[in-house]
Amino acid sequence: MATIVRDGVEHDRWQYELTGGARIWYYVEQRTVVVIVVIDVFTAHPNQTK
Repeated sequence: MATIVRDGVEHDRWQYELTGGARIWYYVEQRTVVVIVVIDVFTAHPNQTK
């Protein structure tokens, strides 16, 4: 969960928590911040981030 591979290159993956528990997942590629498209929606805290 801590990394993501894009075009064969591994990047550290980060999250920013918004109020109410929502999260924005992103990684930095060189000098660009890339927001990861959310594919999971949870009504409670997901186990992946514990």
